Amino acid sequence: MRLPVSTEGMTLIVGGIEPVVDRSTGAVRIDRESGRPLFTVHVMAVSAGDAKPEQWPVRVSGEPSGFGVGSTVRVTNLVAVTWEMEDRHGLSFRAESVEAVAAGSSSTSSRSSDAKAG
Repeated sequence: MRLPVSTEGMTLIVGGIEPVVDRSTGAVRIDRESGRPLFTVHVMAVSAGDAKPEQWPVRVSGEPSGFGVGSTVRVTNLVAVTWEMEDRHGLSFRAESVEAVAAGSSSTSSRSSDAKAG
């Protein structure tokens, strides 16, 4: 199940970026839909009034560019995806894109009509 996630009212800060690697081969995994390499952008979601940020590993198709660790970003079309393997289950996060937020702009939008990551 894919659940839309709103980031309205949150500040999103990049904590790291890494390729998604196939554990058995060591190769970078490729997105089945786009044919582009998969990357994880580790996002810290900060909400006013919360004692600590949430850390979300957000997968995107294509290598993110235009930002680095510590950058404030906007995530487009963020969804939480439920998963289950044997007796384990959880949520993973996927987005259409992650983009840098220009100084003075807001990072609180969960949707954007501009460029995709990569």
